[in-house]
Amino acid sequence: MSTSNANQLLNDLLIELHRSLLQYLAEAWPWISDDSRDLKAAVLNVVEHQREDVGKIVHLLNERRHPIDFGMYPAEYSSLHYVALEFALNRLQHHQRTLVQWIEGLQSDPELQFDSQAQELVREIAASQRTGLERLEKVELPGGTKQVAWMK
Repeated sequence: MSTSNANQLLNDLLIELHRSLLQYLAEAWPWISDDSRDLKAAVLNVVEHQREDVGKIVHLLNERRHPIDFGMYPAEYSSLHYVALEFALNRLQHHQRTLVQWIEGLQSDPELQFDSQAQELVREIAASQRTGLERLEKVELPGGTKQVAWMK
């Protein structure tokens, strides 16, 4: 296994984080009510941690002089323009859960076996994104309400 293969895996991770649903909604910010300040703050906190994780990957790949591909957002995200953040919360939680599972699976990828620096970075990012998922799962909708079926 080569460092080049590990670098490509790191770039794949960068794309998954940089083009995540959280990052998309941060750029195409959904509607929020005045009552949604706590929800908005929680989401923005997770978004910022994802951006920091992307920066760590970019730094390592730049050090290694590996070409960086930042990817593109999936086309299906465009259907989430002009929706309320409360409406998107369940999708955000699901997407983050799927992302965390994928990153945790990367930790045992044979391509990283001989690259301790990449292994450590993936472990650190997995922990960071797991914490973000826990934050999103603890968020309550304004007024302490739960999402109704049509919002999921």
